[in-house]
Amino acid sequence: MWRVLTNAVEGPLPARYMRGDFFDFKPTHKLLISGTVQAPAAERDLKLADKLKAEWPAILRWMVDGCLESASRPRRPHHRARGHRRVLRRSGYPRPMGR
Repeated sequence: MWRVLTNAVEGPLPARYMRGDFFDFKPTHKLLISGTVQAPAAERDLKLADKLKAEWPAILRWMVDGCLESASRPRRPHHRARGHRRVLRRSGYPRPMGR
């Protein structure tokens, strides 16, 4: 079960500069927060860990296999990031240290 919360405020919002003055601003984006909702107490299986204890080695193997598969895939930046990097390099923007 998922619950989705959104920021439904339309008018100006109060905010504060870090260690500074307060100000009001008009939001330009909506805030979306999603997460799981806990099952009601009556539906929780308090002995689930005991029931799955025999499966722990297989669960661990599944997690390690997933980690190794993820680590073996090449990590490529998004195509937009590659384009921005080219523009920055052409403009003479300094490269990060150590590269």
